[in-house]
Amino acid sequence: MHQIEKIKMSDNLCRSALLLMLFIAILIMNRQVSGEQLAAGGKGTEPCVREGCHKEHPLKSGKMPRETLVSSPLNIAIFIYENADELDIFGPREVFGIARIMSSSGGGIFLVAETAEPVTLAGGTKVIPDYAFDNAPKPDIFIVPGGTGSSKQAENPKVTKYISNTAKNSRWIVGVCTGSILLAEAGPAKGKQTTTHHLQLDKMRKINGVENVREGVRYVQDGNLVTSAGVSAGIDLSLWLTEQVYGADVSDKVKSIIEYYPDQTVKVAPIVKTGKKMPVDPVCGMEVDEKTVIKVEKDGNAYYFCCEACKQKFLEK
Repeated sequence: MHQIEKIKMSDNLCRSALLLMLFIAILIMNRQVSGEQLAAGGKGTEPCVREGCHKEHPLKSGKMPRETLVSSPLNIAIFIYENADELDIFGPREVFGIARIMSSSGGGIFLVAETAEPVTLAGGTKVIPDYAFDNAPKPDIFIVPGGTGSSKQAENPKVTKYISNTAKNSRWIVGVCTGSILLAEAGPAKGKQTTTHHLQLDKMRKINGVENVREGVRYVQDGNLVTSAGVSAGIDLSLWLTEQVYGADVSDKVKSIIEYYPDQTVKVAPIVKTGKKMPVDPVCGMEVDEKTVIKVEKDGNAYYFCCEACKQKFLEK
């Protein structure tokens, strides 16, 4: 009899332990969901634009996209056209395609052309688009490649209208190589810092409304617009954006799978909106404006920080 009571007591203890473990697991899951909700719609973070810095800093404005770790499926559209460059298209397509699989985030990657007819690219590759302008889904990430055919596309009002309208509804707008010129002609790149193929920098600067074209950099981020230098620089841009959207772990896996390890000293150009020399955040090295950023007086010296995270790290030293 006593043995039966001991067995019943043991069973009750096991059930209690299992219930406790289940309760703890639910609490952990809820904390993870809350973190994802913050990244998707709370104050969130934004990428540091210092060369070589891959840190996320608290968001300072409402202009940056919210996701730093994907919590919902993303659609990625790549505009294709006659004589677009193959690598401008399939470099980013490869990076984001693998990232989507590695993150298990779902969503789709599709090619969009003016019509549903096959498109012949600059190297002779024939590609069948997934959608035409009139039936393409709205993307979260919109990629415009360059190529020898970009000048002709810039003169096509149907193309510039599609680019303008699609960019307005996209979380990220990407211009690869002379795709940046298409974005400038269509409007989304006007008034922002950009870059393009080094042989087309002067052409970019002559476009009405284009203000600050950077040279000697692989890619430039200004708000939700990211533009790259020529051809292979689109892969560097895509890996950077993969890290912002899917996280550093996914970005590292993509680099390993495609065996691409770019020069770590060449990164996104810092955004500088004035011509004067600006102070530098002593933690991340980002150039900052002393009129708008966080200032700390310490040991008789003034220090300026791009965000609270950098300030706290400095003060903890």
